[in-house]
Amino acid sequence: MSNSDGDVRWSALSIDQLVDEYWATVAPAMRADGMDPESEHPPHRWLKDGFAGLIYTLREHHDRTPAEFLREDVGVVPHDGYEWDLDDDAVAIALDRHVEALRERGLADSTVEGSRSRLAAYARRFERRNDVSLIEPHGREVAVETLARVVGRYVSRDAKRHLVGDVRTLYAWLTEEGYHDEHVLDGVGLDSVEDA
Repeated sequence: MSNSDGDVRWSALSIDQLVDEYWATVAPAMRADGMDPESEHPPHRWLKDGFAGLIYTLREHHDRTPAEFLREDVGVVPHDGYEWDLDDDAVAIALDRHVEALRERGLADSTVEGSRSRLAAYARRFERRNDVSLIEPHGREVAVETLARVVGRYVSRDAKRHLVGDVRTLYAWLTEEGYHDEHVLDGVGLDSVEDA
């Protein structure tokens, strides 16, 4: 990252001033790192590493997530896909691609929609509980612990089994697409998640 919070006193700025400062400070850093601030949101991890003051100010002073700020105040809407309700748009874009890959396999729309709903529950829980992005390499224990928490919210064993299968399929896809070096949930079944 070529720039960061530096001398910016984010917490002293109004929303309009935050938008101006975003274009003056964050956008050039995005461009320097190969992103297009006009059409994409920076990954949450990238923003957190270089502009934690902005994230803190949005949350504590303006009751906004970075994604809400970027969409509603800055006016950058990166994709027209499913609303995953995530701060990290790079994860949402990857999930959209994964769901499209499921469709291309000829799965029924109802099957794809069910998978997408379960994947959204997992991705939201993962984002809230972990310091690493879902699409960045991470350990098996992180994935299993997150999956165990989501499984605990489901009642029927069938639904739990579907969730585990969907998330395992996602990790296989993330590995095939080069996001991860290894399939961290390979061989993990419902029993191993419930015992976690």
